[in-house]
Parts: sequence; C-alpha cells; structure tokens
Amino acid sequence: MTERDRGQSLRKRAETRLLPPRELDALTPEGVRALVHELDVHQAELELQNEELRNLTLELEATRDRFRDLFDFAPAGYLTLDRNGAILEANLKASELLGCERAKLMGNRVHAFIDPASQDRFHLHQQAVLESGNARACELRLVTEDGQTRDVTIESLLIDETDRRTRLSLVDISDRVVAETALRDAHSELARKVVSRTEELEQSQRLNERIAEAAPLLLWIFDVETRSTLYINAIARELLGGESTEQVGLEEVVDQRDREPFGRALEQLDRESNRDLVDLTFRIRSPEGGLRWLWSRLTTFERDRDGHLSRVLGASLDVTDLRAAEDRVRQLRHEASISSEREQREFAIMLHDSVGQLLPLAKTKLALARRNCDEATGVRLMEVERLIHDAHTMATSLTYRLSPLALHEIGLAAGLRSLAREVHRDYALRLIVQDEAPGFRLSDALEFAVYRVVRELLVNVAKHSGVSEALVSITRKNWQLSVIVEDAGVGFVPDPTRRRGWGLESADERLAYLGGQMKVRSEPDRGTRVELLVPVLDAGLEPGVER
Repeated sequence: MTERDRGQSLRKRAETRLLPPRELDALTPEGVRALVHELDVHQAELELQNEELRNLTLELEATRDRFRDLFDFAPAGYLTLDRNGAILEANLKASELLGCERAKLMGNRVHAFIDPASQDRFHLHQQAVLESGNARACELRLVTEDGQTRDVTIESLLIDETDRRTRLSLVDISDRVVAETALRDAHSELARKVVSRTEELEQSQRLNERIAEAAPLLLWIFDVETRSTLYINAIARELLGGESTEQVGLEEVVDQRDREPFGRALEQLDRESNRDLVDLTFRIRSPEGGLRWLWSRLTTFERDRDGHLSRVLGASLDVTDLRAAEDRVRQLRHEASISSEREQREFAIMLHDSVGQLLPLAKTKLALARRNCDEATGVRLMEVERLIHDAHTMATSLTYRLSPLALHEIGLAAGLRSLAREVHRDYALRLIVQDEAPGFRLSDALEFAVYRVVRELLVNVAKHSGVSEALVSITRKNWQLSVIVEDAGVGFVPDPTRRRGWGLESADERLAYLGGQMKVRSEPDRGTRVELLVPVLDAGLEPGVER
C-alpha cells in the first residue's frame, strides 16, 4: 500500500467518525472565526502528535533493531516454541548449537535435535513449565544435523499462556561436562590409587609388625610428652613381664640410677635435630626384681609442629650376660695382675736377697784378692770389680722396677718418697710428699695399685701440665686413706660422657675392683687435682669411726 492510499483510507475513516454536519449558515461571523481558530489549534495539536508519533516510531524501530541484534548475537541460544514444540524463532547461537541453518529450523520440532537418552527428561521439563508457568532448568544432550553431540543447560519460560508458547535459552556446557567427566575419572583413579596404596601400607604395616614381633631386639616407642610407652614388641613384653603395651611403662622400670642419663639422651635427640641416633646403656628391673642391662640405640620417631621431639623409637639388646662376662674377664684380669705383681715382688725379693747380696760380697772378695796380686792381675781384677758394680746397679734398678721394696717393707709413704727421687731423676719434676697418716697400711694389692696410679699421674704432670713441681698428700678419712696428687698446671675440662683418658681407665677399674675410687677435678689454667680413696688395712678401725 502506497503512502497516498494510506492517506485516503485514513481520511475515509476520519469522515465516518465525524459528527453530523453543523449548520454553518447559522453561525455568526464571530462563531465562524472561533471555529476556524479552534480548527487551527486542533490542526497544530495533531501535527505535534504526529511528530511525536514519528519520533516514537523511530525509537521503537531502533529498539527493535537493538533487540534483534541482541537476540541474534547473544552468547546463549534462544528458541521460541509453540505448544507442540515447533520452532517459531531462533537466534544465531541456537542455530550454531543445533548445527542447522536458521531458515531450516523454522517449523521443525526441537525434539528432532535432542539425544534419545534426553528425550524423556525434556518432555517432563516442558510439561512442568507449561503446568506451573514458572521458569525451569535442566541439562540435556543435543544432536546436531551432522550427528555431533553437545551438552547444554536449557532454561524454559512460558511467554504466552493462550497459545502455550515457550522460550528456551541454551548454554553450551560441553567443556564443563568434559572437565567434570575428566575430574570424575581422575577422582575415581585417585580413589583407586588411594585404596591400592592404603592396602600396600596396611600390608607393609602388618609386615613391620610381624618383623618387630619376631625381632630378637627389644623394640619400643616412647611418648615424650606423656612419659609413657606406646608400643613394645614380644621379646620386650617377655622380658618386662607384660602381656600388652598398656601393662608396661618403660620409664617406670628404668633403674633409678639411670633415669637421669635416659632423660639426657632424650634431650640430646630433641636439641640436635640433625642427629638421628643416640646410643645409651641403662639398667631395668625385671618382674622378679633383678637388674638387666640394655644397650640401646634411640632415634627420632616423630616431632610436633614446632619441631620438638614427641616420640622416640628405641632398639635395645639385652647385654646382661655380656656385661657379666666382661666383669668376670675384668676380675680375672685384675686377679692375674695382682698375682703377677705378687710374683714380681717375690722375684724382686729373691733377686735382692740372692744376686743383690752375692754381688757386693763378690766385689769385696775381689778387692781383698787385688791386694795380694801383681800389678797386671790387679788391673784385670779392677775391671772385673767394675763389671760386678755395674751388674749390682742394674740388679738394684731391676729389683726396684719389679717391685719397690720400700713400698712393701715400710709402706706407701716410703714408696712414694722413693718414687719422688725417680721422677726427679727421669723427668726433672720436683715432688713434695706429705704423709699425715703414718702407721696406716693398705693391702699389698692396693698399695701397689695406688703406687702405679700415682706414678702414671706424675708422668702425665711432667709431660702435659707445664709445671716443674707437684704435691702428693696422704691423709686419713675415717676408714679410708686419701691420696691426693695435684699441680698448678694448664688443667683441662673434664667430660663426663667420655672415658677418663690419661691412660687411667684400667687403673680406675682396678681401684674400684679393690674397693677404692678415683675423683678428678680440673679447670683450664687452674691445675688438676686427683684424689684416690682406698680402704685402710686395720682390723680395729670400723667404717665411720674416728680413731
């Protein structure tokens, strides 16, 4: 229809609406002028309204174009369906998702593009939208025209209750579904691996438990915070007399004398985080009340979040029989040493009483014979006399080295004074001997042991202290004799965790075997003081009673 035709049609419609013609002849000139003015005003109003209508039409057309652009180029697909599911409208994204040109989509039922496995779900979805009138959403799988599949989320809304038309939005979720499928597969694989790994760990744990239960070592786990035992193996339960871990507290059975070293070992593990092993030997009490020696190796089993030691794993070996054998060997060695010293003393006495007496007598007889012979024979006899003199000197020295006779015949003080002359001659060390307990004697074995220890101490003073003088004092403390060797030399820092050094370990053991003890006190640049405490040989003196 042309613009002219539309104008004529509009005029005819307007004429039919006009009221019956007015009687113009009856109007006065003023009325005609008023009517003309009214018509002019009405015409102006109509022109203004017409202008507004044209502007509104342009805006509506622009809005329509923008809506069409938004509809067509929206990132989501949009479909308008009739009550039978036929496609009335479709945007470009919907055409892309369905894999079909938009022109071909019009009039086709959307069911043709839904995977058979999703047909029932879509039918129930559409039915729920039409019955409730509310927006509903679900996930479906589409089949494109070329047979490809896409997973989408659709949301449907009833837009015309009369014609039962609905509008669908389609969002492609294929990538998300693929990712979710991969995630589910990965989760399933992870779950399978977790189950497999858990079974492996359980098998390993069972194997470790069997190994621990069958091990010939005592294995135990100790909780540092609660000071309780978390686990002990079969051989440990047998030794400690418990049928389960709860019945045995390791710290409770550790001998009182060894609890402090046990605690220091735990502190060392806690303090030195880079040190994994600490060796320790301690005693425990068996259910029968006897003592058992355990050589143990401790290691960190677990630390808390702050890095402090919380649990300790210990492996122990029962060395009671071994220590008893060592003690027996040590006892036999000491007894053999004492027997050897006794034999040396007897040999020294024999040497002194025989050779030591015969050589001076031979020397005297040679001197008498030299008076009654010629000069040549006298010279030869003088040579023999010098040889006898040298032999007597060597015999005397050998006798002293085998066993100082003064030590056994007069006592310890006399033996030490004789020792003072020896160390002064051999090492230029001046020795002061103070005897404040005259008349007290020790057993032969103890006197000789003290003499040997003092000699070893003095040799060390001469070699390492840096001084030329030392003091030896002998005093009595109740039923014990105290022999102190001290100097003002360089000194040292005693380490209780190490063996004594100075070659005195065996001497200390021997003194202990004979009932004595050794105490060492030293500081750098403040000298060294070693005290030997030994029981006196006096039947009339009881321990703890002053004489």
